[in-house]
Amino acid sequence: MTKKHHLIFRLDTTPVTDNEAVCAWQSLRGISSTPDKVEIIQRIDGKPWKKSVIYRLVGLPPPLNVVVAKKTTAKRVSIERAIYEYVLPQLSVSILPYFGTLKDPKKPDLEWLFIGDSGDIQWNPSNPHETLAVTTWLAAFHRESSQLDMRDLLPSYDLIHYRSVLDHLAQQVKSVLATNDLLRDSDAKVVNDASRSIEILKRQWYEIECMCAGVPSCVVHSDFTPKNIRVRKSGQSIDLLVLDWETAGWGLPLEDLWAIDAEVYANAVEGWWHIRPKKVRQLSFLGRVMQSIEIMSVHAQGLSAEWTGNDFHLFAYYGKQLANFIQKLKLAIPK
Repeated sequence: MTKKHHLIFRLDTTPVTDNEAVCAWQSLRGISSTPDKVEIIQRIDGKPWKKSVIYRLVGLPPPLNVVVAKKTTAKRVSIERAIYEYVLPQLSVSILPYFGTLKDPKKPDLEWLFIGDSGDIQWNPSNPHETLAVTTWLAAFHRESSQLDMRDLLPSYDLIHYRSVLDHLAQQVKSVLATNDLLRDSDAKVVNDASRSIEILKRQWYEIECMCAGVPSCVVHSDFTPKNIRVRKSGQSIDLLVLDWETAGWGLPLEDLWAIDAEVYANAVEGWWHIRPKKVRQLSFLGRVMQSIEIMSVHAQGLSAEWTGNDFHLFAYYGKQLANFIQKLKLAIPK
C-alpha cells in the first residue's frame, strides 16, 4: 500500500500572467511560456512553510508539462543549487529535473528554485518493496557522493558541528531555567528533562566519538524521511525522487539512516564502508539523537522570557525523542 503525500494543491485565483512564480519562470527561461493554471502547494495541516512559498505551474508546453517553483531564502537555495548542479548529475541515482535558480527581483535575500514535479505518492516505510528501493538508492547516493568532496560548498555534519549544537542547546536551556519564572510545573519538568539528556550526551561524548570512528564522510540529505521521498511505479520497477535538499550537508550520514533496511544498506555499501547491520541500526539511533538536538535548539531560540505554544510543543516532542534514543543507545551518566 502506498501513501499519499502530506500536501494539498490550492488553485491560485489571481490571473496566471500576474503570478510571481510565472513571472520568475519566464524571466529565467527568457520565453513567454505560460501555464494553464497555477497551484499553491500547502501543508495538509494548513500551517505555513517556514520562509518558503511553493507553486506548481501546470499545463506548460511539453515536455515540461508541470514545473514546481519554490521561493525561499538565498542560503537555502544555494544549498539546493549545489546539490542539483554539482552532486546529483554525477551520480547514478534517479533524480528530479532541475531547471535553475533566479534571484527574486523585489527581495534580494530571496531566490527561486525551479524543479520538475515529483508526483503525489510518498514512500511508505511499511512497504518492504518500497523500503528496499529507498535503501538501495540511499546506499548508492552515500557511496558515490563520498568521492566528490563537497565540504567547501555544503554545511558540515561532522562531530564538531554536532557538539557545537549540543553546547548551544545547553546554554539555551540553562537560560530558560534561570530567567523564566512563569514556567508551570509540567513545563519546567520538560525543560529539566531536556537538561538531563543534554548532560548525559556531554558526559558521554567520548562514547559517541567511538561510535563514529571509521564512519566515512559523504553528502548527507539530513531530512531523508517519507515526506521528502516520492515513489513512481511502472510495472514491477520503482523509481524514487528525493526532494527538499535545503538542509543537505557534508559529513557523517547519521541522520539519513532512519527507517531503512539495515541489512540491505550494509550489503550495498560493502567495498566502500565495511559495516554490519547492527552498527547501521546503532548509528540510525545516534542520527535521531543529533536530529533532536538540532530541532530543539531551533525551537528554544528566543524563548527565555516566555514559551510560545508551537515552539514548546515541538521542544517537548523532540525532548522525549531525545531521551528515548539515548536510552536505545544505552548511554548513561557514569557513576
